[in-house]
Amino acid sequence: MRFRARYRLPSADACDRDIIGIPEDDRAWVFERTDHLLKSGDPYGEYSLDDRLGLQAELFEYAQRITADKRANPADDVWTKLAGQLDGFELEMFFIILSIAGSETTRNALTMGLIALLDHPDQLAELRSRPELSRTAADEILRWSSPVLIFGRTATKDITIGGQDVKAGDRVVFWHPSGNRDENVFDDPFRFDIHRSPNPHIAFGGGGVHYCLGANLAHKEIRVVLESIAAGYNIQLTGPAVWTGAGPVHNVGIGIESLPVRVTARD
Repeated sequence: MRFRARYRLPSADACDRDIIGIPEDDRAWVFERTDHLLKSGDPYGEYSLDDRLGLQAELFEYAQRITADKRANPADDVWTKLAGQLDGFELEMFFIILSIAGSETTRNALTMGLIALLDHPDQLAELRSRPELSRTAADEILRWSSPVLIFGRTATKDITIGGQDVKAGDRVVFWHPSGNRDENVFDDPFRFDIHRSPNPHIAFGGGGVHYCLGANLAHKEIRVVLESIAAGYNIQLTGPAVWTGAGPVHNVGIGIESLPVRVTARD
């Protein structure tokens, strides 16, 4: 089987349904559109940048419909609350962000984390014998995989960082994988270690104005999947991973399109 192509997180779907408020009959359609939208920046993929515009238009139109429905029929969900406070393009963009962030980065972290565990069979064996390590293992997978590659910031004042002058208004890009391997923060940062604690990774954004809204949910999802795999299945790689490519207008994330594996039940 191909791990990522066939493996979808039920908890991520539940997040769409219960938190955002996407009706159950619409979730597969929304997932398909957001998945294609993410792939539209891949120069080796089947969706072009022109396709991206059409996909965005479809999702914007859907956001308008669901917003009108929530305003007419308020519910106990995030979209009802947002529909009462935001409007127009800002609200439509927020819908795309929430739809993508609800599952994409978590699936990427899990797939890259699975590769790391298979590359370190001693640690996978220990996780199987000590499932309580799932908490620190989840944090190490997030640090190691850094599923969000980059984020941008705009300087609000002149400042000098690491000998580099940054002027107010300058755009600054920082790289999560680099920060998550900072020798000044992590002991032996290029070693995958499910025991690592404390683990001040910045996979969820670190300090500053942004921190991932779904951090607790993502961490829990990773732990649940790790515990399930460790308890019930043997997994072997059967071929190389197929990575998503970065085009001229690539996404901020990094991920694997598919991972061929053989899965058998444990005795």
